[in-house]
Amino acid sequence: MFTVNTTEQTRDTRGTKLAEKITFAGHEFLLYPSGVLYLDEYNIMIVSDLHLEKESSQTVIKRFLQPNDTQDTLSRLEKSAEDLKPKKIIILGDIFHDGEGFNRISLDDMDQLYGFFKKHNIVWVEGHHNGGFSPPNVDMRIEYAYLNLNFRYIATDNEDFEISGHYHPEVFTERNNIKQHQRCFIHDKTKLVLPSFTTNHMGQDISDPAIQTLFKKNVKIYPIGKNKVYG
Repeated sequence: MFTVNTTEQTRDTRGTKLAEKITFAGHEFLLYPSGVLYLDEYNIMIVSDLHLEKESSQTVIKRFLQPNDTQDTLSRLEKSAEDLKPKKIIILGDIFHDGEGFNRISLDDMDQLYGFFKKHNIVWVEGHHNGGFSPPNVDMRIEYAYLNLNFRYIATDNEDFEISGHYHPEVFTERNNIKQHQRCFIHDKTKLVLPSFTTNHMGQDISDPAIQTLFKKNVKIYPIGKNKVYG
């Protein structure tokens, strides 16, 4: 079972939000409350699981979802890029919530998404639900190797330094007598899993065997608060 340290530590700042600084695979990263992972020395912004058009899907219970989720997710994505000014943006996994999301998105939201792709240098590591979606100006990959890092949608058993998404990790915390599930970043020496970036987040608890078996020892968990990441 993993343990969680919820003590607030010294933070670096960039843009408008507080970030937690970590070292992984010999590189310095910043963890942002938005769910952004930032490779600081190379100005690379990484996000996972946008799940656009989740609220419009027929497979979810809508009373638990925020309306206009696509617009909100895209606006937050644009704001993160505006704050950080990355040279490259890596998107891991599902841009849309399901294979039909591309057909449901409004023209205005699609224009906003395509405008974002046109403005930035994008690498998209494909997930499960692209539905034939192949946007222009995007470098689409099954996996992406950069420096000594391997970006994949789903973690593998490979013995390399790997950054992935898919699991939407959450952790149960108690702080100031308030118990809650929070999105989190989680990593050990060789694997780092991102939280989902989507507005309508529904996650998988880190106690789930599917997540537990990914990591070996010296596991570090970083719960995400409203405006800070806890180390």
